[in-house]
Amino acid sequence: MKGLFCSYSASSDEEYKKLIKMRMRFFIGLFILGLITCAITLMAEFVWSVTFDDYMLGVYLGVAIGLMIMSPVLWVRNKRLLNNDEKRKQMRIATNDERVQSISKKAFRAAACVLLAAMYAGGLIGGIFYPILAKVLLFSVCIFLVAYSVAYIIIQKKM
Repeated sequence: MKGLFCSYSASSDEEYKKLIKMRMRFFIGLFILGLITCAITLMAEFVWSVTFDDYMLGVYLGVAIGLMIMSPVLWVRNKRLLNNDEKRKQMRIATNDERVQSISKKAFRAAACVLLAAMYAGGLIGGIFYPILAKVLLFSVCIFLVAYSVAYIIIQKKM
């Protein structure tokens, strides 16, 4: 399975190295985000006396710890890829494959449609029991549609 955001086009090995280094910086940022999330959650629970139920405390800490564990693992994986010329070349060719990029775009569109439909249905049905849920989910649908429209216009002008 190809990654959700992994279909970049790099025409040379140097461009692909830059892409890998950018990913490595991204993973450092994710680790820091997990660290901050963990610190804020623990401080809210034990220092600021914000009351979480145990489930939500577990969710926040689970997300934070997940980021803190997976980021270094993926950073090391990319570091190995950066140092292995043959594997890097194979990955670059696989990443630049037009068929893979086309499949990725179609799968992303399908997933976006399913997500929008689920959010819309969840907002309408869940709003009966929890009105704030309708506001959050339907507002999220609007944010997605506005972001798509703006991104489309910007990308269209660049091309």
